[in-house]
Amino acid sequence: MNTFRDKYCVPSARWQQWNYGWNGACFVTICTHEWRCLFGEIIDDIMVLSEIGEIAKRECLKTFEMRFDMKLTLGEYVITPHHFHGIITIVDNPANWLKDDYHDQ
Repeated sequence: MNTFRDKYCVPSARWQQWNYGWNGACFVTICTHEWRCLFGEIIDDIMVLSEIGEIAKRECLKTFEMRFDMKLTLGEYVITPHHFHGIITIVDNPANWLKDDYHDQ
């Protein structure tokens, strides 16, 4: 098992046979450091975003506006107190193409 700065590292969850530059939908999860509840809290079963959570949401949505040339789309997404889940789709676009042997390097 490889380590980083003498700390445990988990193996990559990426599928080695998939080129992530290909067209398709990806389920993405982004977690806060040490799962700290920075994005808000759940009150009466409703997620109430903190100021940081509002910033995270705004910046996430802005990503797709700023990179319109890449033709990325954001499907369903959810923000929880300590992580973000979203479905990002890559459509047929030469700007997204990677070398066929990308994952072999």
